[in-house]
Amino acid sequence: MLCGRSKCPVLIRVQEHRRIGEELKGKEVEGESVGVFVGSYGYPKVNIGPLTGKNVLLGVDSSEWFGAPLHKIIEHKSRLLRGKQSQHVSMHTRSRNLEAVQEIAMSRGKVFTDVVFSKRPKPDLSFSTTIVPYGLSGETEKVVIESNPKIPNVVEKIVSDELKAVEAMTELYFKGGSVDSIQKLLSAGLFGFKKKLVPTKWSITATDDTLGKKLLESIREFDEIDEYLVFSSEYLGNHFEVLLIPGKWGFEQLEYYAPGSLWVGRGEEPVIMKDWEGFKGRKKYAENVEGAYYAGRLAVCEWLYKKKKQARAIILREIRGEYYAPVGVWEVRENVRNAMNKKPLKFSSLAEALDSMRERLISNSFWEKNSEFLRIEESKEVLKKFMP
Repeated sequence: MLCGRSKCPVLIRVQEHRRIGEELKGKEVEGESVGVFVGSYGYPKVNIGPLTGKNVLLGVDSSEWFGAPLHKIIEHKSRLLRGKQSQHVSMHTRSRNLEAVQEIAMSRGKVFTDVVFSKRPKPDLSFSTTIVPYGLSGETEKVVIESNPKIPNVVEKIVSDELKAVEAMTELYFKGGSVDSIQKLLSAGLFGFKKKLVPTKWSITATDDTLGKKLLESIREFDEIDEYLVFSSEYLGNHFEVLLIPGKWGFEQLEYYAPGSLWVGRGEEPVIMKDWEGFKGRKKYAENVEGAYYAGRLAVCEWLYKKKKQARAIILREIRGEYYAPVGVWEVRENVRNAMNKKPLKFSSLAEALDSMRERLISNSFWEKNSEFLRIEESKEVLKKFMP
């Protein structure tokens, strides 16, 4: 309890790993494979394998998880065993295991598999703000698919077509492919002329970034909104406020870590991080907010594209004490999507919009003085008073 949090993310993972380890009989696991994982350690030689388990609690797509309690998500991911087999990203040599893993990536649902590990899988306590933590992991000797994977025709066609990776990703997206399915296919080396494996944590952000940029090509040509719009959502101790301001496209995301939340102990000073872009976008990676920046931006772009509008957007994410274990940037994407799916609050002035947001936030003095866009807008408001 020295960190001051109500629950210890390390202890929770240890308890889940112990329980799963006790249930594991031998080195062979017959269960449901729900995805694939490609590591980054040792790049360009990486580990690739299925995510498989028995009695899987949640669906294959992270968009289906929204609303589930944090403990259930942790239990779901802890039940998944991560297979590992060393493979060069260029896939010069191919094995039956690799082909089986790629079939799993192409499937739109769970795939029944028989996975044989060379040794009893061991716990993995690594944490990441981008990817969801998983359970035990081990080297795989054999991956056998025991059911017919349900591979959509559109996926088979796009994978077999000679397309650039960006073209394949965007075509599948506009034909109804989920962000998760596109990310898995990219990670498993199924897109592009020179097909290569992409580590999972890279492919997640690459997918959000690529799809967001594609939507922005159209958004920059749309008419501007003519009023201030505010959207909000809260889930897993993450509170989001999204403010759309009349004007040309621009995007800013701020993250406020409250005392007692992830990475900030109780009694410590809160932390605020931010990244932003103007009308032409960014040239450098958003190294402060990282992958959450691209996940949040995609969700806002989806709404603007649907409405055929453009605006200057500010996302404020408050990370509160209830969020005691990271689950990945899917939470950001789905939380902002949930906010944008609600009817927005509409205001004729920035001051009115901010007053509304202040009622639901705990970080007003911090984020208001740190927002680049807000300073610009408030300066405009001041100038208006002196204009005839």
